[in-house]
Amino acid sequence: MYNGTPEISSGFEKNEILIKRNNQILRLTKDDIIFCENNSGQLHIHTLTEIYQVHCSLTDIEKELGYPFFRSHRSFIVNLRKIKPVNNTGDRVYEIHFHDYDRIAWLSRGKHNEFVKMLDAEYFKNTK
Repeated sequence: MYNGTPEISSGFEKNEILIKRNNQILRLTKDDIIFCENNSGQLHIHTLTEIYQVHCSLTDIEKELGYPFFRSHRSFIVNLRKIKPVNNTGDRVYEIHFHDYDRIAWLSRGKHNEFVKMLDAEYFKNTK
């Protein structure tokens, strides 16, 4: 599959990825992904219906996802189309909240300016 990492690869369609979980290969639509999180060496892919755990790096999935996903922190990749408020915690990180989802992701202070530019680009793209 992808770069010797059998846990994730591009799907049949551009808007899909394939993930290997246990003895199954699952097709995930990129639009269904809210964010991806590195949690103690395991990748957690958050969707509204399930959190998929796969053995893969954030770097590997980042290459597969592309735009509109953004690496907001060393442990998070977020879907720019799913974001609602971003709150400054005052502790060198921001909390990213999502539409219809109660878990949060982090935005590092060093990624803030790039993040705002990406959000602006996404907003203007969708208003034309």
